[in-house]
Amino acid sequence: MGFGATLLTACGGHETIEKPPLPVRLQPAEASPLGGGLRYSANIAAKEQVSLAFKQTGYVREILQVSGVDGRPRDLHEGDHVKKDTVLARLRETEFEETLRQARSQVVEAEATLRRARQDFERADALYKARSLTEPDYDQARTQLDVSEARLEGAQAQYQVARTSLDDCALKAPFDGVVTTAALQVGQLVSPQTAGFVLDDLTSVKAIFGVSDVMLEELKLGRTLSMSTQSMPGSELHGRITRIAPAADPKSRVFEVEVTIPNPGERLKPGMIAALQVGEEAKVLASKEALPAVRLSAIVRPPGETEGYAVFVVGEEGGRPVARVRKVALGEALGNSIAIVSGLKVGERVIVTGATLLTDGEPVRIVP
Repeated sequence: MGFGATLLTACGGHETIEKPPLPVRLQPAEASPLGGGLRYSANIAAKEQVSLAFKQTGYVREILQVSGVDGRPRDLHEGDHVKKDTVLARLRETEFEETLRQARSQVVEAEATLRRARQDFERADALYKARSLTEPDYDQARTQLDVSEARLEGAQAQYQVARTSLDDCALKAPFDGVVTTAALQVGQLVSPQTAGFVLDDLTSVKAIFGVSDVMLEELKLGRTLSMSTQSMPGSELHGRITRIAPAADPKSRVFEVEVTIPNPGERLKPGMIAALQVGEEAKVLASKEALPAVRLSAIVRPPGETEGYAVFVVGEEGGRPVARVRKVALGEALGNSIAIVSGLKVGERVIVTGATLLTDGEPVRIVP
């Protein structure tokens, strides 16, 4: 039965209504008037990003207090800056302190046992040398000393584990940075799988973009590129290429390039889009056919991913239109449109309205 139809179940007579096809608008990918592809749209990302979680399971006892805009203390949250080794949150230490106390007691007991075993062995050794002690008794004293030494080593190891567990009740910042996610609450039960904070290092940022294979000869590690952003009109920024992917993405067929840019004042934020100039010497592209261009509203993240870009084109399944995701590499922004370096051809029908609500293979209804 077709999509959007009413289905009757075999038992009970209950009706199940399938999700109706999502209405979408299409627009063919048009030829870009630039066609040279010398400028690219790059995604700004933090120099370094880390997700912080406790190494132990326990209850959150406290969260770092900072001054709010009203001057009152509040819990650490998104946008706050922290210094390296600052304690961001603590677990309730009661259980870990008790474990450490027990481990310390076991060490003290093992040390006392070892002292007695050494004294007994010294007496046994002296008697054995004086031929006043049998060999089995001597061996027993030797064995007791070895066992006592092993027990002390084990107790000391357990003490170090307990000491480390107690230290791990403090969640510290590994570098100076800005909090981009704060997900903890006092009293919350957490585990090593519970992400408490995400910390970004924004002292410099990475501009990430994709290029086709014809551009690789123009891009070398260490080369300086210029770029601009709408958030800083009139300002030209410069950065150096610090990474070129050794292989193309198997789906989009583009090579990812990273440009590291100094970020004084942290004016550049993760998620911003920058226009990046590759250079006039890249005229090898000018002889190629014009690049396709689509509306900015057609550009989405690939479903289930946090990086990269995609569009939805329209295909068919069972004689009905369905949305198909297509990973793409972005070129230069052209007003309300953007050039597509790879992943799309001129003339392909692209969904420009409703794209953010779609999943791959979802049925759609085309509206004018």
